[in-house]
Amino acid sequence: MERLRPAWLLGLPLLAVAWLSAHALAYELVPTEEHGHGYLAQAPLFLTLCAATVSVALAARIAGRRGRALPGWLAGALPLLGFAVQEHLERALALGGMPWGTAIEPVFLLGLVLQLPFAVAALLVARALTALADAVTERPAARPRFAARLASPRPAWTEPARVPVLARGWAGRAPPVRT
Repeated sequence: MERLRPAWLLGLPLLAVAWLSAHALAYELVPTEEHGHGYLAQAPLFLTLCAATVSVALAARIAGRRGRALPGWLAGALPLLGFAVQEHLERALALGGMPWGTAIEPVFLLGLVLQLPFAVAALLVARALTALADAVTERPAARPRFAARLASPRPAWTEPARVPVLARGWAGRAPPVRT
């Protein structure tokens, strides 16, 4: 079994947060009776775990551990499939049976539509965080820019004195001087 790589550790929690955010927004926009959303009281703990996982992934990226990014098809399919399974399980546990009509309810359809923009936003955040981590690792430790302004200019006595060309006798031929 292959270990999860930093790119996966960064992408999956962000996709999960986007998935649940779209789920919650769908239930805010479409008035409906609740079907088993008592577990959302644990959302702060879930968000904290996701933030910790993202932090570990960024630290691993900064430390030089690279990995393959999430495939695009998985990033698009995971929220859709997860939302559909979640909705059916919520209703099955709340009602005690398999609710086959879930897929045609307005809140389900709206939640399904909201999954893609939220997933795209999560992937954009993941890409930005990855670029930030890469910028931190690639930028050499440079001295501050203001240090150059604080340095004193070169003293005049260190410059060689300029001797006019005519004083050296190298003038060569010149036009006659008129008096």
